[in-house]
Amino acid sequence: MVAGDVLSGRAVAADESLHASDTSLTVMSEGRERHFLGWITPGLTRFSHSRTFLSRWLRPNAAWALDTHVHGSRRAMVLTGLYDRFLPMNILTDYLVRAVLAHDTEEAVQLGILEVDPEDFGLCAFACPSKTDLVGIIRAGLAEVEKERIGT
Repeated sequence: MVAGDVLSGRAVAADESLHASDTSLTVMSEGRERHFLGWITPGLTRFSHSRTFLSRWLRPNAAWALDTHVHGSRRAMVLTGLYDRFLPMNILTDYLVRAVLAHDTEEAVQLGILEVDPEDFGLCAFACPSKTDLVGIIRAGLAEVEKERIGT
């Protein structure tokens, strides 16, 4: 169960209560199955935003049953410019995320962290080939900037 929207909400347990600010509750199947050599198969029945699987070309308008599985392990973050296609703001997203990861709050502020919400990065995180939790990174970066500004 996810409190909030699917892309940037928080996971809640069945016995956990919702916050007053939560406006929606989404129930999704939790994908735990593993695909042996999944990256080698043609992937005719699997969704991929990138051109990893043939389903991208053969079934471009298919309806997909998505779940919580990220299909792979975490990888190093590579500067691809992919996030800029999904973020409607004129922000250097790759550099902003790296500044937050390096705990460089001055550079993060200069790159525009005060102009964004963590939810803005939900679609970027969905399409991320590195499986990076961009929403969590930006949320932590905003908390760090707020803590630093209150402390000074």
